[in-house]
Amino acid sequence: MSLRWALALAGMLLVGPAAAEVKIAFIDPLSGGAASTGILAQKTHQFYIDAINAAGGINGEKIELLSFDNKVNPQESLIQLKKALDDGARYVVQGNGSSVALCDHRSGAEAQRAQSRARKCSFSTMPPSIPR
Repeated sequence: MSLRWALALAGMLLVGPAAAEVKIAFIDPLSGGAASTGILAQKTHQFYIDAINAAGGINGEKIELLSFDNKVNPQESLIQLKKALDDGARYVVQGNGSSVALCDHRSGAEAQRAQSRARKCSFSTMPPSIPR
């Protein structure tokens, strides 16, 4: 027992902890009338995440895309945002449905909590300060 146990323990210590994951929540329509747009955006995000992971990730950390269906509904988007935060998302991306993005930004306590736990990006809008 002692030699096998010592070798097993040494192996575990040499391996160390697994690389942490960067979780990105994708909150967009994945069902209903806008599903085709949301699914295309989801596949595009996954394509680039796969390429980054294949190149070693970000500082050695792999990226994981967590997908959530907001059904282009502001209330559903908030429910999915809470689920994303509870699942450990550090970043949140959303693109389709300005009413959903507006709700995410102006939802009071939930938005404040989200800002302290994760960063949010809308991938299909431009800030008003950028000239068009």
